[in-house]
Amino acid sequence: MTRLPLLALLLATALSATLTEPQQARFDELADGFVAPCCGQEALSAHRSPAAEQARAELTAMIEAGRSDAEIREAFVEQYGKRVLIVPEGGQADLLFWTPWIALALGGAWAAWFLLRLRRRAAVRPAADGPLAEIDESEIDW
Repeated sequence: MTRLPLLALLLATALSATLTEPQQARFDELADGFVAPCCGQEALSAHRSPAAEQARAELTAMIEAGRSDAEIREAFVEQYGKRVLIVPEGGQADLLFWTPWIALALGGAWAAWFLLRLRRRAAVRPAADGPLAEIDESEIDW
């Protein structure tokens, strides 16, 4: 069982040794843009699993074949689905990021308005001039 991680490490070293320096830079950039296809919780460049090793081998083969970055991304999305991208494509990611913050700001503004309104209603107002303000103390039974 301890041979499998060692074999995977040797395979990764052998695969990365076949790339030229510019190709290795492309590999690093692309691998940082994908998540591991097995669990989707860690970048492909850092994850250690047989599925991640296989995906890195596929990425290396595509780079060596001269495929463009866009073609590689398309191939990975086609094979593993959109969940393989660390940064999702499209405007939905922006919408999902900003919606809670906008809702929180609007809720805070509404709460402040509501509390100020309650405070104004409950403010102590001075007594009005008139018959109630002019009470003769002789009329009060002590």
